[in-house]
Amino acid sequence: MTPEGLWRGDAQLVIHDAVCATILRLDGAARQERSAAIVFVRSAPFAALKPFRTREARLGLAVPVEISPRLDPPNVREPWPNRLTAVCRIASVADIDGELERLLQLAWSQS
Repeated sequence: MTPEGLWRGDAQLVIHDAVCATILRLDGAARQERSAAIVFVRSAPFAALKPFRTREARLGLAVPVEISPRLDPPNVREPWPNRLTAVCRIASVADIDGELERLLQLAWSQS
């Protein structure tokens, strides 16, 4: 599936492209297209990216929710792979900062 099939509008595509580029710089990270998300794996899933509303995205991470104020627990109505225990809202490319990169690195290192 192409990103255009799941992601709507230029704002979401910009977020999609920036998050994917950031994650795929991690050694051994691979992306898997799913019907409702893009899942990033190493030996196991460590992150998943989903479109959210019309201009945002949500990034599920395999890290404890307590380690950052930017993280929320997953919503029970929004299924994530079991390992992904925290979710971060991404409203713009500016949200892809050093803190998010630190969280991604931690999730990646534990997969």
